[in-house]
Amino acid sequence: QAGFPVEFLVGFINKGSEDYTVETMEASFRYPMDYTYYIQNFTALPYFREVKPKQEATFAYSFIPNEAFAGRPFGLNINSITEMPVE
Repeated sequence: QAGFPVEFLVGFINKGSEDYTVETMEASFRYPMDYTYYIQNFTALPYFREVKPKQEATFAYSFIPNEAFAGRPFGLNINSITEMPVE
């Protein structure tokens, strides 16, 4: 609901053989016919959490959508930045 906090969880499973780090996660509303057009950006939250091989991790993210966007169509884009070891 516009103007009120929205919360969701994002889960990861490390199916690889190396550790990786979830550095940040950010979200945005995008125009549904052209995802290069941003409607509203939300804060990039720092996590910097290491996920070892065969482990799972869950991250909470929340934001408050602007009331001006109530009833408008948009796409929700969630972007995570991860770092993997370089060999």
